Amino acid sequence: MTNTDRIRNMTNWELAEFIYNVSNGATKISTCEEKCAMCEHSDNYCTYQIGEWLIEVSN
Repeated sequence: MTNTDRIRNMTNWELAEFIYNVSNGATKISTCEEKCAMCEHSDNYCTYQIGEWLIEVSN
């Protein structure tokens, strides 16, 4: 099961908790090791990294 599949199967409550954890930095959704606040890459790079994370096998 990929991260995308896991997200699609979440209940509303699980999705709300997931979004909250992403927004406060408790859950990372990227394959990039850069700190976002100090990153010099473009938004396209970030979008690509999140796309890579979505197709990874879920933990």
